[in-house]
Amino acid sequence: MTRRAFIGATAASLLLAACSSTETEKPAPVARPMHPVGFSLGSSALWADDADLVRIFDTVVTSGVDSVRIDVSWTFTEPFEGSFDWQPTDRLVEYATERGLTVLATITNTPAWAGAVDKHTARPLSAERYGKFAGLVADRYRGTISHYEVWNEPNGKLFFEPAPDPNIYAQMLIDAHREIKAADPAAVVVAGALGSTDTSDINIAPLEFLEAMYAAGAQGSFDILSYHPYDYLSPLANGTLYESSPMRQMIAMHAYMTSRGDGHKPIWITEYGFPTTDVDEQLAADLLTESLQQWQEVGFHGSFYVYTVRDSDTDSSDPEDTFGVVRSDYSPKLALPALTALMSAGIPARPDAEYFRSNADPKLGAPVSPVYRIGEGLGQEFELGSRFVSRGEFTSSPAPVAAAARKLQCVPYGMFINGMQNLRSDGILRVFSRPDTGTHVVSGSILEAWDITLGFPVTDEYTDPDTARTGMDFEFGTILWSPGVPAEVRRK
Repeated sequence: MTRRAFIGATAASLLLAACSSTETEKPAPVARPMHPVGFSLGSSALWADDADLVRIFDTVVTSGVDSVRIDVSWTFTEPFEGSFDWQPTDRLVEYATERGLTVLATITNTPAWAGAVDKHTARPLSAERYGKFAGLVADRYRGTISHYEVWNEPNGKLFFEPAPDPNIYAQMLIDAHREIKAADPAAVVVAGALGSTDTSDINIAPLEFLEAMYAAGAQGSFDILSYHPYDYLSPLANGTLYESSPMRQMIAMHAYMTSRGDGHKPIWITEYGFPTTDVDEQLAADLLTESLQQWQEVGFHGSFYVYTVRDSDTDSSDPEDTFGVVRSDYSPKLALPALTALMSAGIPARPDAEYFRSNADPKLGAPVSPVYRIGEGLGQEFELGSRFVSRGEFTSSPAPVAAAARKLQCVPYGMFINGMQNLRSDGILRVFSRPDTGTHVVSGSILEAWDITLGFPVTDEYTDPDTARTGMDFEFGTILWSPGVPAEVRRK
């Protein structure tokens, strides 16, 4: 889930000022395309003083990125129905445009009068009313802001109280898309901002949420999907190996979008960072820069926003306070020079990625993962299978074989022929895969005892209840095995 501190008591004085402030002029338009890398500033930027904003934005510019993601808080902008104050947002937009930065605006937060419950973290009571507010935002910033993100992490209770609901979110998206496009036909609508989570009492896994959005009619109401792949243990590429990792969640979401005819739409990472209360500074710098490089290797990749610029409290033990690339006093953490160097170099391709690009298999389609390490080699996942290399030899594998290889973390070698492919390991491993029999890995003594007359395996290994030996069923027989005893072949 997001690591962004939410609007609370700290913002009370700004809310009071918003109730009485007067209309301000619209920021001057600026025409430029959206760039691929930026900083997500977080809600605290809305009430930061000018001196802090200057230092925050100067840090953004110095880092070499091109864009900022800001909150357009409905709470601050319309604290009472029909009473508007645009100054907090205008100020951020002006700071950005003066420095040549593009803006991704996240239209979020619900004022008390419009919420499903009386909390800033509530979802709107009326999707239509939220949509109309989104249209007002797009009208005001037409020509200045070109990309609008609809809400933040609606798949979790934290920002969608009383509970996440993909049907309600889908209607918010439909209404917001309609109103934004009416106000600014050139505007780009970003859906999701989904958090990386599993389904629980308070969260819905992103793929499940996305599928429900489509079922509720969201297709056609967004141009881009966004996601927050927080993972404090490894960079994006490593996660390709592990089910439910942020990288695998993105692969699954894009595959589903492709199945619905939306495979041309990119996924944007609109929050990604590390709290240095939990992650060593050097590790945080390494994970950030490695993931940014690896993200460029994914065919559906879009923009990448680092969360965030400045710690809210470097000395705090709360991880929420230490996501910045600079400390509270603006002294740089190791992540800032690392990011700056990477941006200055133009985010160069990794040697492993170039190696795969120069040994591509066009039949596999576009890449859907970065290049990752697996066993004694490297792998990369594509739309129609995976590509692997070990000991200088490249091979391609169908998706079911690649999934089995990832689970065992053993790299395939040799060609996939007649439904079979070997895996490189200390012992002997072979993957058998056919649509009618499924995909199964056969190894050791069972593989040594197997011959083609037994046909393909139809089960994984199991413990035989009669003999307590390890068994495996095939189309035309069974093989039983136990340590120190020769394998027994029972033919049908």
